[in-house]
Amino acid sequence: MSTSIMDKIVEATDVAEEGDRIGGFQVWPSGLYKTTIDQAFMTISSGGAIGLAVTFKNDKGNIYKETFWVVNKKGKTFWERDGVKHNIPGFNQAKHLCLLTTGKTLEQLKPTVETKVINERNWETGEMGQAKVDMVMGLLDTEVNIGILSTVVDKNIKDDNNNWVPSGETREQNEIDKFFDSETNRTYSEIKAGKEEPEFAAEWANNWKGKTKNKAKGLPGAGNAPATGGAQPATKSLFS
Repeated sequence: MSTSIMDKIVEATDVAEEGDRIGGFQVWPSGLYKTTIDQAFMTISSGGAIGLAVTFKNDKGNIYKETFWVVNKKGKTFWERDGVKHNIPGFNQAKHLCLLTTGKTLEQLKPTVETKVINERNWETGEMGQAKVDMVMGLLDTEVNIGILSTVVDKNIKDDNNNWVPSGETREQNEIDKFFDSETNRTYSEIKAGKEEPEFAAEWANNWKGKTKNKAKGLPGAGNAPATGGAQPATKSLFS
């Protein structure tokens, strides 16, 4: 039997369940958007982390891309503190996305994976080229509502010790903070808890709509509080 990158994605059974919290080119203003999944494929970083790279399209045809890292560089899907295991954030995002759109986990969608050739930008050279990827066909053309944040982050540069540090300049980008069911606007946690009406979507929108989250360490006010005021680049393909 042939092996696949999907074989490495196995959710730990003893992790703590994550709840709902107020906190993923043209930057989208923070808000709730109804989207359709245009692409969803597996990718791997230069350091060995495994991600699910997803392209979302809204009703205006605007495209947003984000990679959810489901396995870290140590080959784990979870982190541990005080003896309690928690799924890493990217794993939870991918899990909730898959369950809200298909009713299945990413692991359960493995039978739908097909090798496809796509046009992908090489972020080292800046050039477009073709790459073979493991496309998760079961996710394509499904609908999901996304809570997307506009964020301010540092433009990092390497210091004399070859470490990445804030340059003093910033840039604006997007990140997905929360997924909501396309029909009911309920979160995964609300559905699992048996709630029939959405509650968190309105709370999230009231807190974040039209605001920018300041995550730049080089600026005052950085942190989780919203600051009044592009997606992460894809990594190289497994087959490049």
